[in-house]
Amino acid sequence: IDVRLFSEEDEAMASFSGMLSGEKKAESGILADMGGASTELVYFRNREKYYSVSNPFGALFLKNRFVSGEYPVEEEQNAIYGFVGKSIEKLPLHSGDNSVFYLIGGSAKAFGTMLSYEGIGNEYRNRADFEFLRSKYSHMDAEKSDILKTVIPQRFDIFMPSLIAFCAIFDKYGIEKIRICRSGIHDGIFADFFSGGT
Repeated sequence: IDVRLFSEEDEAMASFSGMLSGEKKAESGILADMGGASTELVYFRNREKYYSVSNPFGALFLKNRFVSGEYPVEEEQNAIYGFVGKSIEKLPLHSGDNSVFYLIGGSAKAFGTMLSYEGIGNEYRNRADFEFLRSKYSHMDAEKSDILKTVIPQRFDIFMPSLIAFCAIFDKYGIEKIRICRSGIHDGIFADFFSGGT
């Protein structure tokens, strides 16, 4: 069995390759993939990687560090937003290259599922769509808890930490146009394998 350990750069490139495999119209923009412990950002131009960075926070990390109960209260949500805003590394963007923000991964798909549940099903989402989710589900009650546990049961406990983190990232870069991608890192790994990459 040939075992390969991914570096941060490998992970970023696999995420990027996976996104490109499913997004034929993606020319320039920012790609984000939030895992449990880190968040990969790739800035690309003309379908080529220009710069990438791995940020030392992910959905599970944020939950474990800031959330004391089952769901973050307002003070904890504010702490997550402030932490991510201060921790995120700035990308060397050119003018206009932040026009589309591409999201991949499990948290991204959970956002898409919840937006569709709320009747927001456009090809491209905007910052206000995510703020709608944040506002509606920031104060938890039994009804909202049942909705999340039914619609995204495996993401209930990290839904709000990851949502707040992305809102902080959007604000950091002035993002308005957002695309939730179906393809992701696994597609990139397969594409690399079958193309003979190492």
